[in-house]
Amino acid sequence: MELTMMLASYIGPVVLVLGLGFLVSKDYYRKVYKRLDDETLAMYMITILMLVFGLFVVMNHNLWGSLEEVIVSLIGWGTLIKGIILGIVPKHFEKLGEKWVTPGLINAYGVIMIVVGAYLTLGAFGG
Repeated sequence: MELTMMLASYIGPVVLVLGLGFLVSKDYYRKVYKRLDDETLAMYMITILMLVFGLFVVMNHNLWGSLEEVIVSLIGWGTLIKGIILGIVPKHFEKLGEKWVTPGLINAYGVIMIVVGAYLTLGAFGG
């Protein structure tokens, strides 16, 4: 549980802030996502970071007991899978992603991220 709370103390605030950003600045985040197609070096670096982070979490925190453990493990697995897909077939992932970057879905992502981020942050810092 110690590792879970350490990871939650990093993941929670990041997810919370980005979720708030999705709601407050949705046009900005849509633009960022759509312009990533042209930024191949940025996508390459993002892929590497996703693979490293995902592998770290999966190899060190593949825990499924408490809700916090499940959330952290799912984030690790999701990040690893996304990194693998981006590394192998980036163009396919970009095409799929374009369908998911609508204002309504960005709002839904934002709300989910706020809930998950707040839960992890409160769990890590609030006891």
